[in-house]
Formats: sequence, C-alpha cells, structure tokens
Amino acid sequence: MPIPKTLRDFARSVSRRIYFDWSLPDLFVLPDNLDEIFGGGIDFDISKLPDHERGRAGWQKECFPNPDDSYDAIWHGKVAFHHVPNGDYLGIDTDGRIIYLSHDDGEGHGYTMARSFSDLLSRWLPIGCPGPEDWQWLPFVADSSSGIDPESESAKVWMATITKNT
Repeated sequence: MPIPKTLRDFARSVSRRIYFDWSLPDLFVLPDNLDEIFGGGIDFDISKLPDHERGRAGWQKECFPNPDDSYDAIWHGKVAFHHVPNGDYLGIDTDGRIIYLSHDDGEGHGYTMARSFSDLLSRWLPIGCPGPEDWQWLPFVADSSSGIDPESESAKVWMATITKNT
C-alpha cells in the first residue's frame, strides 16, 4: 500500500520520527475514571511503516479475513503506523482518519482517534499522549467517532491532576 498522504506530508515537512514515552510512578493516585492510565507516548517512524503494515496485514489475514464481518472489516483498508505494546495497532483509514485496531475485542476497536495524523497530534499531544492502549485514551473521547478531545472534562481533570503532582 502507498504511504498515506497525511504521513508523507508530515515526514516531508515536520519530522520522519517522533518518539517519547513516559510512565507514572507506581503510587501515583488518579481519579477513578482515569485510574487505568499508567503511561503513554508516541512512536512514529516513517522507516517502520513496512513492519507495522506487515503486522497489521498478518492479523487481517490470519484472524480477521472477512470484510463482511463487522469486527473484521475494521482491519481492512487501513495502513498501520503505530504498533501498540499490547499487540493492537493505530491505523490510517482510506479517508485519512486515525482508527484503533484491536486484536482482542478491546473497547476502542474501530474508534476514530482523530480525523488525520496532524489532527491526532493536535488532539493527543496536549494531554501527553496517554496510552496508546485504548483503555488509557478512551476517557478522552465522547463516542466512537468523536476523536480524542483535549478540552473534555476528563482531559481537564487529567491535566490538573498530573500538573498538581509534578
């Protein structure tokens, strides 16, 4: 598959790689609706796209081959650009949306995280990229199509909590 335009444009005009990660201290106390967040970050590297895409295509071929099945269909027509440590992927749909691809029935499977790669960065970076496992960023979305909202009540509580304790 060709590299999606949004990734190509980003790699050409901003950076070929973005990487950072973080984790909360073991005894860091979070409000109940945010208590599954333990770390986060992003690892985008244009040179890793072939590996990520082979991984996504492998899941599709072996486990999710039926494009007529609603769960399987989410794996089709995407280009993976981020491998999530739990085995899931972040992918770009044919329309440019960033979609979460869960291999094990995760709640965020098929959720739109953002409208494009640059939109993902403008939504996810202001709150420090919690996740990338779906249970860590799901508190920041209203529904399956809304995308991460850095202005949501959860985001405000999150930012107040982490800035108060640092």
